[in-house]
Amino acid sequence: MKSNLARFWAASMAMVLVMASAAPAWANPSYERVYDASARRYVYVQKPTAKDRIQNAWRNPVVRSSAIGTAAGVGVGALTGKSLLKGGLVGAATGAGVGLMDKSELLRDKPLARRALKGTAIGAGAAITAGTGILPAAAIGTGVGAGVHYTRKHILEQPD
Repeated sequence: MKSNLARFWAASMAMVLVMASAAPAWANPSYERVYDASARRYVYVQKPTAKDRIQNAWRNPVVRSSAIGTAAGVGVGALTGKSLLKGGLVGAATGAGVGLMDKSELLRDKPLARRALKGTAIGAGAAITAGTGILPAAAIGTGVGAGVHYTRKHILEQPD
């Protein structure tokens, strides 16, 4: 024979389960309250999941350039026989710098400067990874970046 306390506990747990399954959006922790300026009211939108955050981060040019730079740095480190970890770290930093240059509002309307600076950063990163002279490699990278700009603008006639 069940006691009254056990019956009360079972009934209250069943009530909690029913209420939790029929909870409105504002009571659900996977939704957040956001102000919609066009409608002039608050709305509830679903919070991004971990998968959504990773996919959105990959669309960021800094993250993408950093990942590409890491792979390139490891490749340069492997080809030169230097440390793969050092190559990966320098490549990631160089890639992040290149991504920031792509994203920069200051360099948005200066494509020659942007491409020359990107070449400088890539050349310096490759020199650090390979353990050679940084200044000559940066100068060569600047020239390559300017050459890419000239080729795109005047020979291929592509917009910036």
